[in-house]
Amino acid sequence: MKQEHPIWLILDHQGRSLTWLARKSGISLSHVKNVKCGFARMTPKFRMRCAEALDLPEQVLFISDVCPTNATDVQDGHLDLEPDLPEAANA
Repeated sequence: MKQEHPIWLILDHQGRSLTWLARKSGISLSHVKNVKCGFARMTPKFRMRCAEALDLPEQVLFISDVCPTNATDVQDGHLDLEPDLPEAANA
């Protein structure tokens, strides 16, 4: 099963629509819909504009084609934006 990019989950969680993303990013609504449905490619420019619109890093919004490990942060409809930090050493 193909994994969905976190951007769509984040938009839904924030109560934002594809129309909002299109307006905020300056990308046409039809193109946003085509990207979401897989009919159009997610170009670097698309990713950049979406990241700017949501004020989040691209690495949070999109699963890397090279290393999809960040997809593990999205599970059961929840997005973990907190980094995994090593436990503090006993002082």
